Amino acid sequence: MKVDVQEIKSFQRKIREFYRQHGRELPFRLIDDPYAVTVSEIMLQQTQVDRVLPKYRAWLKKYPTWKKLSLASNKSILASWSGLGYNRRALYLKSIAEIIIEKYHGVMPSDIKELKQLPGIGEYTSHAILIFAFNKRLATVDTNIRKALLSEFNLPPDTSDSEIQELAQLVLPKTKIRQWHYALMDFAKTLPKEIHLIYKNKYKQSKFDGSIRQIRGEIIRQLTTQPFITHKDIAKITKRTETDIAQAVSDLQKDKIIIIKEDKIYLQK
Repeated sequence: MKVDVQEIKSFQRKIREFYRQHGRELPFRLIDDPYAVTVSEIMLQQTQVDRVLPKYRAWLKKYPTWKKLSLASNKSILASWSGLGYNRRALYLKSIAEIIIEKYHGVMPSDIKELKQLPGIGEYTSHAILIFAFNKRLATVDTNIRKALLSEFNLPPDTSDSEIQELAQLVLPKTKIRQWHYALMDFAKTLPKEIHLIYKNKYKQSKFDGSIRQIRGEIIRQLTTQPFITHKDIAKITKRTETDIAQAVSDLQKDKIIIIKEDKIYLQK
């Protein structure tokens, strides 16, 4: 991808000036601790910032280190996660903590290949951890950064991920890499509604009310307050069909969150 040097410089000035005037001060932007950064990045996957903030603060208070988290029970972790959705992310964090303690002696690796081998850490999150925790000069692209780049460089919505990544690398400044990414994310929030509507269907999450996710969340919520639950209990609480309940239970089994013994559902330890 070819971009004029002056165009890049103009774009960088625009984004930096925007961030100086309108950048958000968020607690996970004020730290570079790999543990806290990883917690924030996993929490922010598919979840809005305003929902993450209180959970993030409470989580770090209860589990301030990899060691504390590695020793916590699944029940405790899922109770702390309740309300964020996609509960397997909480168990990913516990698994990561166990690996960090056992394999890396409590020190998170700063090699991208090793990061990608950790549960729940993919392309974007591995780059984000290296940028925000280790101050690496890399470019990473989430949905908001993609919107900002496509809008400012007048690119079609179907521009490939590889082209967007190439562009993100081209416009990357030499310094203040963390702030640059924060600025792009915040800038994207101010784009016209029409820009966001383009991506609404592509990145839209399914409706929560009446979804299988809602049943899964209720099953986990119940299991954090009692030792087991039955299909009959779930049906009474959720008033959903047996087919939907069976699907929710099956999904939780596949994610290794629950186990079934003698028709009773338990959290997996």
